[in-house]
Amino acid sequence: MKKIIPTLTVLTCALALTACGDRRDADDVATTAPADSEVARETNDALVDARNATEDALQNSQNAARDAMASAQSNLQEGLNELNEATFEERATVRSNLSEMASGLDEELAELRQDGRQLSADAQERIADARQNFNEKLTELQNATADNWQDVKEEVSEAWQELRVAVNESKQELQAAE
Repeated sequence: MKKIIPTLTVLTCALALTACGDRRDADDVATTAPADSEVARETNDALVDARNATEDALQNSQNAARDAMASAQSNLQEGLNELNEATFEERATVRSNLSEMASGLDEELAELRQDGRQLSADAQERIADARQNFNEKLTELQNATADNWQDVKEEVSEAWQELRVAVNESKQELQAAE
């Protein structure tokens, strides 16, 4: 009997420790589970916010590109309509208006570069070449005669279209880099 009491005491203590250990583990789970679910919820919320921000940025970029293209088409058509309808006597006015519109293109590009974005060397070269060709055609327009007026208008029209395309492609390149 002397051996049974110490053995029962040891078993009781072991059982008590085991039960307390399980309870302590259960308490740990109970106190950490809400924290873990809170972290999971916050992580999920952050992922949803990031996805929404990405979708918003993509939508804004698409809208900006669409607006730029609509503006470009409108400006292109406006310049071409004015040129096509112009009479020989209106050549100085048409030249001045087209020159102003080309300056507007320069301003559009300058606005896009404000954030420190730069055009690729290829884009810069395309614009420079197109601008030089357009300026030459404007000079020819100013010096046109009644005999070559239609031919010069067509050349100016082609040069204007080339310049608009070069600028629009460059704008899209800058917007895509955003």
